[in-house]
Amino acid sequence: MLSHWNFYKKLKGIFFLNIVTTVLFSALELAIAVLMQSYLQISGLVQQTSSSPFTWINNNLSLQSFCFFLLLVALIRLFVEFFMHYTSNIIKHKGILLLREKLFDRFLDHPPLSSTYVNHLNGTIFNHSSQYLAVLILFVSFGFLISLLLLYMFLISWKQALICIALTLLIGSFSKIVTKFAKKYADVIPHQNQLITQYIQKISSNFFYISLSKMTGFEKQKLHEKNKDIFQNAHQSTLLTSFSSSMTPFLGLLMIVAIFYTSQFTFKNQILNSISFLYLFMRYIQFLTSEIHYFGQLQIFKPHHDEALHFYASPTHGQHIQIESPKNILSVQNTPVQIAFDHVSFSYNKKTLFEDLTFTIKPGQCVGITGESGVGKSTLFSLILGYEKPTSGSILINHEQSQNFFAKHPISVGYVGPEPFLFEGTLKENILYGSHHFVSDEEIFHALTAVQLQEFASADLLSYKLTEDLSNLSSGQKQRLCIARAFLSKPSLLLLDEFSSNLDILTEKNIVKTLDEVRQNITTLIISHRESALKNVDTILTLQNRSGVSTIQIQ
Repeated sequence: MLSHWNFYKKLKGIFFLNIVTTVLFSALELAIAVLMQSYLQISGLVQQTSSSPFTWINNNLSLQSFCFFLLLVALIRLFVEFFMHYTSNIIKHKGILLLREKLFDRFLDHPPLSSTYVNHLNGTIFNHSSQYLAVLILFVSFGFLISLLLLYMFLISWKQALICIALTLLIGSFSKIVTKFAKKYADVIPHQNQLITQYIQKISSNFFYISLSKMTGFEKQKLHEKNKDIFQNAHQSTLLTSFSSSMTPFLGLLMIVAIFYTSQFTFKNQILNSISFLYLFMRYIQFLTSEIHYFGQLQIFKPHHDEALHFYASPTHGQHIQIESPKNILSVQNTPVQIAFDHVSFSYNKKTLFEDLTFTIKPGQCVGITGESGVGKSTLFSLILGYEKPTSGSILINHEQSQNFFAKHPISVGYVGPEPFLFEGTLKENILYGSHHFVSDEEIFHALTAVQLQEFASADLLSYKLTEDLSNLSSGQKQRLCIARAFLSKPSLLLLDEFSSNLDILTEKNIVKTLDEVRQNITTLIISHRESALKNVDTILTLQNRSGVSTIQIQ
């Protein structure tokens, strides 16, 4: 609950403003009730009573004063209702703002969140969580409102007010029972939404395989079934909450009958003469109906809100990636590093991935890493960079723990993965992304030529605009641009993960040749399934899966 408070305390200003306006709104409702009673007494439509605590107002109010006060109430109510509507709407956007701030902070943590989970949170969970906040603030304000109306009714006619309290408790108990069943269906919907998001991602990543296997129809059917399951649970939950909401006005009418009957035959007083009580009572029924409806809506959105708050309360790990301003040029060391694994074991989700890995990569060595999919080749990179910590053993970079080394020393690390990271902007902006030292145009031209992009190696074409979807570059051009960017960063350590997957053999050969020319100044690790990419490496580390645990063979 303390972690939830850390979230809600950032919304306390909105809640406070809403409660203040709710109290003012209830006072205005009372004022309208008193003015209505006064007008009817002034007009002689109802007899004057001495039982009301507001009799002195009713007896001394002229028609002109009545019109003036009614107009004043209307003007004040205009501003009060504005703030009530404003707070109930702005809290949705404020809630999403806070959740997304946390998401964006966590998204680039080490290790990063999966894109599927991010889409699940940002799409379904956060939107429903914001709906929960909007309904919650209405539920709280209406709770205050009906409580204050009940208090005013108690001041006017305490006997009838006691009947209202008793019947309200009965209506509340009925609503709670029905909503409990609705919640059972609503609770499973967030998990179902997450599963269908993950499955869509899985199908998207394997579209060619599914299509060539002629299993498209089968996968469509599975998606439709998952979609129908979500609808069925949503349908059951909505059915029950709608039943609860529609029963409340019916029970409210029964409450009216009970009030009139007991007033006439039990308490022997003419409640119809107390127009102020009747007005407040009818408004009480109206707001009570809305309160029951909001209670049902809260149960539907609560599972999503709970998941959002669980994410919000989760600790932020790792360091944030900082993009330096071009004016803040760093002094970057570019001497090759030594990497030493000393009896390293690593487990993930209670499953052992590596066990007792021991090897040393000398400064300036070029090392190839091979092995079947799933043996942990990319995980080696995460361990070296300190994004993951070994379960046992140590990883030393220049004789220092990897977690400390990169934080203490201003060295540059180049990385090229199988998916090129580029963005909308000029070619020069993309190629200088992440460079924290001065780079001349001549150096850019040299790097572009080295990766077979000499057609862009001119001052005019450095301003060439990449579109948002990067459709004006081929797959090979995107990959080569990322490799040129890695060269320009003057790295002490260069990590290449399937860097040549989108390159033709000739281009790959020329890039490997360029690597040979600069390798003495860089410690290079290359993950690749292509023998041609590892042709000139000094050493090959082959990861082998034995009984579910990866071991290493050095060639």
